[in-house]
Amino acid sequence: MCGIAGIIGSSKSNINFVKTLSDMLSIMSHRGPDGMGVWQNNFGNVHFGHRRLSIIDLNVNANQPMLKNDYSIVFNGEIYNHRELRNELMSLGAEFLTDHSDTEVLLNGYIHWGIDKLLSKINGIFSFAIFDISRNHVILCRDRIGIKNVYYSFYQGNFLFSSEIKGILRANYFKPEFDSSHLNEYLLNRSIAAPNTFFRNIKKLAPATYITFDLDTSKFTHTQYWNPLEIKEDSSIQSHTDIEQRLFELVSSSLDYQLEADVPVGIFLSGGVDSSYLLSLISKKHNDVQCFNASFYSNENYDESSDATMIADKFSSNLIDVPVNATNYRNLLTSVIYYQEEPIAAPVCVPIYMLSQAARKNDIPVILAGEGSDELFIGYESWLKIRKAQKWVRRIPFIRLLARFAKFLASKMLNLSSPFHDILDRASKGMPLFWGGAMDMNYLMRRQLLEGVNLDIRDSDQKLCDSILSMRELFLAKRGSNDDSAWMTYLDLQHRLPELMLPRLDKMGMAHSIEGRVPFLDHRIVEFVFSVPESLMNEKSNIGKPGLKAIAAEALGHDFVYRRKKGFQVPVNDWKDEFFSHWMDCLYLFSKRTGIFNLKGIDNVVKYGGRRYFTLINFMIWYLIYIENVLIDKLPELKRWDQY
Repeated sequence: MCGIAGIIGSSKSNINFVKTLSDMLSIMSHRGPDGMGVWQNNFGNVHFGHRRLSIIDLNVNANQPMLKNDYSIVFNGEIYNHRELRNELMSLGAEFLTDHSDTEVLLNGYIHWGIDKLLSKINGIFSFAIFDISRNHVILCRDRIGIKNVYYSFYQGNFLFSSEIKGILRANYFKPEFDSSHLNEYLLNRSIAAPNTFFRNIKKLAPATYITFDLDTSKFTHTQYWNPLEIKEDSSIQSHTDIEQRLFELVSSSLDYQLEADVPVGIFLSGGVDSSYLLSLISKKHNDVQCFNASFYSNENYDESSDATMIADKFSSNLIDVPVNATNYRNLLTSVIYYQEEPIAAPVCVPIYMLSQAARKNDIPVILAGEGSDELFIGYESWLKIRKAQKWVRRIPFIRLLARFAKFLASKMLNLSSPFHDILDRASKGMPLFWGGAMDMNYLMRRQLLEGVNLDIRDSDQKLCDSILSMRELFLAKRGSNDDSAWMTYLDLQHRLPELMLPRLDKMGMAHSIEGRVPFLDHRIVEFVFSVPESLMNEKSNIGKPGLKAIAAEALGHDFVYRRKKGFQVPVNDWKDEFFSHWMDCLYLFSKRTGIFNLKGIDNVVKYGGRRYFTLINFMIWYLIYIENVLIDKLPELKRWDQY
């Protein structure tokens, strides 16, 4: 787990690329405190840089950038099946200079197999770049699920990439500019999907994709190398017993892979089913596992610390409590948004930041987390209801007409923030009811917030619809229109997971040099989910993630597993008036000055929107840090990038 950066630029340029690359790496020092390396090719037009967090093969021989013959590589992440691949490559005659470096496995794999075959074989989390001298091109790649981010920019003939946006900004090639065309998407989904970001001139590589940059032509192409929709339903899976047996095998195998490290491994233990089940499996292999739990003692409805304590005791593990309250939350929020880089309106980013800080203080540089199971197995109650509603919608005659009437009534009778406004609007248009699990503000709230603002957001509602319809067409080309479970999981693999859930774990963890691993998101588990027939996925339609709960109940007990889901949440709505009043005052002044949000729209979000006011504050603080750069006094670690 590290930070990578690179510049592919003209050798005739007057720019000191090595100095620029070193600056890019320095601002990402938190991603790799164990070493830094810079390399350039003989022609001076390819420059790779690396910050190292030593997890696998701690020897200096495994440092990066790594070179071999006519190839060089920089790599961020972990290849979990590197030992198997190493043996296979050695049988083909590959030579290794390291003892068990997964970086060298990647490089040798590319040399012997080429990029496509290599990617089909590896199991892991990664972003990496390889320079192939013989073909005179650079390949930049991101893992299947999007667990590791990588950003890129093509500006005035130079191609830059970096694990963090800060790295690209630190190159000082251009001034940060806000791209307002994605604001509507942010208000809907709390983040922005690849390839877009809120920065002009900066893009994000999509999951399961690689870029090939041709140095001869200075052009690049995108290739999608994996698509879960290609997985066919497996008719041999005929019962829930089949699902449970296969799922147990896959989760156990994934955990075996992800427990491997040359440093200690711990776990974020929320007190929910997912992380508790992981701990039950880990305890069979390791004693005294270090667990970290965020507690909310002053807000009992959000606190799961008693459950986490009970589970830790049950499996003889050490639990470290990390108390979260309104004061420490408010004090850390600005730093957290600095490390977000893109505004991610997930209030739990602060607790994850604090948990990561605690893990680093306790010398645990690798953390396992339970992210992903709810998205894969339809674990949220509201999603079960939407799935059931979608099936009913298909059966009701004249549904569009009825939905239009219901939509009108809802506009008069329901709270402005109700999700039913969106559901009825989509039903009236014949669109899928489910637009993804990250949904935040409905179309009425968004319209009020953006009404009359001085931004380039024309037709933004239609653009969102077109985006969903485009994904729906891709889905229907591979799957049936009745396959609602696969549709919901597919959408969350496009947005909620890679843009909301996983960045908050990676970025908050790496702020403290912590590597986050997510065993439920092994690509083999994802492929298995897409192979389960919809009839079985929907058979227990009133139970979220029935297969996982069935196997977890054997280890955790029936009552614990089948209680009502609480979820990992933060009581920001409880703190709105007392602790966030200062930021609320700033929000109105900010909107008056910038014209970004309609003031009446803000009033309604504050009055009716519950926690949704936080989405606006999160955006405002991000804007003040990255676009206006005016919070330097609150962020001593912030490097200014407005020196042009």
